[in-house]
Amino acid sequence: NIIFKNEIRDSDKEHLLSILEKLDFLKLFTSGDVCLSFKVSEMGNNLSGGMKQRIAIARALYFHRDLVILDEPSSNLDTVSTNSLIKLLKSLTDCTFMIVTHDNSFNGLFDKIYRLDDK
Repeated sequence: NIIFKNEIRDSDKEHLLSILEKLDFLKLFTSGDVCLSFKVSEMGNNLSGGMKQRIAIARALYFHRDLVILDEPSSNLDTVSTNSLIKLLKSLTDCTFMIVTHDNSFNGLFDKIYRLDDK
């Protein structure tokens, strides 16, 4: 569900597994092959909010996106998952993240913060 292919070439598989390892997906499954064969239900109903966020980030990394925009990335996450997401984003240097959020816990993550006030 990350690369939208039924068949995965060995070169694609190696790249994908390295991304999944960065995103801590592999520790949720017994092996990389089990992780790659995991079926996502319609509308992702069998995924947590944190898993959905990580899948979106994995897609961006897999396809080498230079910019990833996250809109309220912690809106469906508990505090532990939000902290895990922040730690993950801090560790990724492969792309630039622009985050639109009301959640001040992201403030220490950014090089620049633009605050919009309705006055």
